[in-house]
Amino acid sequence: MNLKFVVIVGLSVLAAFGVACSSPTPIPTPVPTLAPVVATPVPATATPTILPTATQVPSATRVPPTLTPTATPTQMPPPDPKNLLLAAMNLAIPKLKTYRVEMVEEGRDIEVVLPDRFRQVGWDPIVKIGGTYYSYDFTGKPFTRPAGNVSFFDRANLIWFRDQFTQTPKVSALGPATIGGVPCIGYGTTFTAAQVSPPKSQDATPVVTQIAQPIKIWFGVQDGFPRRIEMGAPLPLTINFLDFNAQIQIDPLK
Repeated sequence: MNLKFVVIVGLSVLAAFGVACSSPTPIPTPVPTLAPVVATPVPATATPTILPTATQVPSATRVPPTLTPTATPTQMPPPDPKNLLLAAMNLAIPKLKTYRVEMVEEGRDIEVVLPDRFRQVGWDPIVKIGGTYYSYDFTGKPFTRPAGNVSFFDRANLIWFRDQFTQTPKVSALGPATIGGVPCIGYGTTFTAAQVSPPKSQDATPVVTQIAQPIKIWFGVQDGFPRRIEMGAPLPLTINFLDFNAQIQIDPLK
């Protein structure tokens, strides 16, 4: 390569360089800067909460109220007066140890110690204890005999009356009354009594007729003790009971 060629090349390079230097420097086109993309964290997938399935409550069926008919009160039959009478006797007798009796029409005064001791006091002393009868003969000497049936002692005996009431078919309740100043309640019934008519001729026999004898008994309202028994025809008799549980002792006559 000759020197001339080298010089020419060198001059060309310099000329090019000078042109480059004298030309204005172009403003470089900015290169858009890409901002770094920051990844948005994706939240962890939450496990879904399983909600309980709501139970379908059936709608309440509206039933119109049923009107319950008002029950007609049962009319209880009134208590049987006979049962009331026997109940009164059964309540009174166990509470009574002693009492006194006035038999008005007969003029008798009798002392009683239940269940089986009786004494007639006064003009004709007589005692009955169990099945034995005690009295005095015409000389004043005491004697005894089997008692048998002593009707006036029976009529003084509340236990005897109770047995008779048990056999009566019907008892009625009486209105209130006052006996000896004591408010009382009463019951009425009948006993079967024998009425003996004397014979119409010397050879005839007595005529015995069964009749219904009215009986009334009165009990004290407060203590329940019998106060009076009224016996009607054929043997009218008023029996008053008093001195309940008094100090009475009955012994054989001596």
